[in-house]
Amino acid sequence: MDGKTISKFCIGLNIVWLSIGLLGAQQYDAIKNGGFESLNHTGKIANWHPGEWSRKHYSVTLTPDKKFKVEGKQSGRVKTSGVNPNLVLWQDVNVGGNTSCKLTLMAKPDKNVNVKAELICYDKVGSGKKIVKRLTGEAVNSDNLWYSLNVSLKTPATTKMIRVILRSNGNVSFDKVVFLVDGARLEPSNARQLKQKKAVNSTFDVAADAQRKAKMSPQELAWEKILEENLGSYYLPVYKRRKLQGRISAWDFVKDNPELPRVLLIGDSISRAYTLPTRKRLSGKVNLHRAPANCGSTGTGLKKLDVWLGDGHWDLIYFNFGIHNRNSTPKIYAQDLEKIIVRLKKSGAKLVWAQSTPLSGTKYKQGSMLKLNSIAKKVMDKYNIPVSDLYTSARAIQRKFQIADGCHYSGEGYKHISKLVAKDIIKYLQ
Repeated sequence: MDGKTISKFCIGLNIVWLSIGLLGAQQYDAIKNGGFESLNHTGKIANWHPGEWSRKHYSVTLTPDKKFKVEGKQSGRVKTSGVNPNLVLWQDVNVGGNTSCKLTLMAKPDKNVNVKAELICYDKVGSGKKIVKRLTGEAVNSDNLWYSLNVSLKTPATTKMIRVILRSNGNVSFDKVVFLVDGARLEPSNARQLKQKKAVNSTFDVAADAQRKAKMSPQELAWEKILEENLGSYYLPVYKRRKLQGRISAWDFVKDNPELPRVLLIGDSISRAYTLPTRKRLSGKVNLHRAPANCGSTGTGLKKLDVWLGDGHWDLIYFNFGIHNRNSTPKIYAQDLEKIIVRLKKSGAKLVWAQSTPLSGTKYKQGSMLKLNSIAKKVMDKYNIPVSDLYTSARAIQRKFQIADGCHYSGEGYKHISKLVAKDIIKYLQ
């Protein structure tokens, strides 16, 4: 193969590898500005830190390189005029222990320059941190071609942060840096994550899905249509692929036992994740349904409540809005909750408010859920609606079971939370 063919092959192989990893493992990209497109207020590439590993005090720069790029408008060019330098480009990512991670990138070193990638796991964020694991990938020495590099590891249990490092002994251009963090239960909690996940969850086997639907009863088909109209471009393919794999889902059709009460769960991805363990705990006691969506913010709720409630009778509705309202003003949040309550009361169902679970890490404002829970409690007291204290329940297991994104939990974590959900549903059905 000639040089151009080799380069295209490497890029294509990298894309295929990414597609397999993303579609098969439900991972998310934790790197910021991996395409080197975003600039800060000074015109420099945002989020990345250039430097010289051996501290020879060379002047090291990171600048946009519009001449050579893999995708987008530019790549990132790391450059120095020093002799025998050890250049680094790095970014820190908060990642917890026992997490599978995969770093992939494209690099184009200058002639006779070696380049490699490295992952360093630390036991804490900030000063005084200690290395608990270090893994360096294989070096490449190119003849001015783009090459693919990757490093994979599972973090030690004590890990709190990973430093992603790109190293070279000379000038080099980087592009398409992706750091995939295993998040089988991770779901979008902001617009950036949602955009990333839409890109990797946009397809499913349409023909196989049609065969699956051909076996459904009219009632099941009606529910499937509601899901298709409301789950959206991220959750619908996730649901479809899960069903094609023969797996159960929080959004599965529920065939009611007419002798049991009907209960509806309304809430975001936290609620979605505790639906199955709660349904298991209430088997034979309750027909437990959930709204056909990741219900998101109060604003979404006000638009979609009629769809979520449907035409059936509900004995109890267990509901929450919070994490997606973390940037709402107290006034708007309280007003929206009141409007939602007025609509829910028209259903004739008993209502139970679920507190929002705690957030952690550097990307979330600490204490934000406590403030929202306090606002919500005043609204619920006004309407005599009981409160299910999920905040305290989740807080008790946060360090052990909250995953790296600082929002969601492991499967065991959701099992723990579901104990209180099931207990309060039974309690307030009486």
